[in-house]
Amino acid sequence: MSEIQEPESQTEVPEAEEPAVALSRTTVDLLRGRFGDALRAVDYFRDETTVEINPDRLLEVCGFLRDHADLRYNLLADLCGLDRLDLGVDGPRFAVVYNLYSIPHRRRLRLKACVDGDPPAVDSVASLWTSANWHEREAFDLMGIEFKGHPHLERILTPEGFEGHPHRRDFDTGNEPVQFTEGQTYVRARHNTTIEQYVNEYREPERESDDD
Repeated sequence: MSEIQEPESQTEVPEAEEPAVALSRTTVDLLRGRFGDALRAVDYFRDETTVEINPDRLLEVCGFLRDHADLRYNLLADLCGLDRLDLGVDGPRFAVVYNLYSIPHRRRLRLKACVDGDPPAVDSVASLWTSANWHEREAFDLMGIEFKGHPHLERILTPEGFEGHPHRRDFDTGNEPVQFTEGQTYVRARHNTTIEQYVNEYREPERESDDD
């Protein structure tokens, strides 16, 4: 009677790296080689790559990401402010997050710059990506982050004369009395932003109806 052969032990094969992460490592390697210590942290999570950089080198890094032939992050898909108060993280309270996309190479990257101060401030990237213009205004309005060098930084969402920044974690959103008056007519406030002023100049005048 032949002996039962035990199966040979197999070396566990590590799972293949996600394709998007593998591509983004090229970006990280080029950034490390060019900027070194300006990269404060690199995080790979769920097929996404986040690179935290020194805010003082923001314009240099962004210009490199946009113009390098092997990178070409020519689209700023989104930009937002982040308040990290009471999150238990070390470092500055605020961060600005940039979601970049390379159309030629089909590659995504999340860039983060942490800032502090009163008010917190970082360089504007509107000179590199025109889409940053309105995104930076939104972060300025809702989070109170200033963008140095922005062509026309102004509030765009809160009413004229609004005090504070409603997306900050310490902004008081409660205990505000609301009154309703029966029969009162509400009129939209006339607060034109820069673009609305230009649009109004080209609007056709209202035509009188035939019944008048």
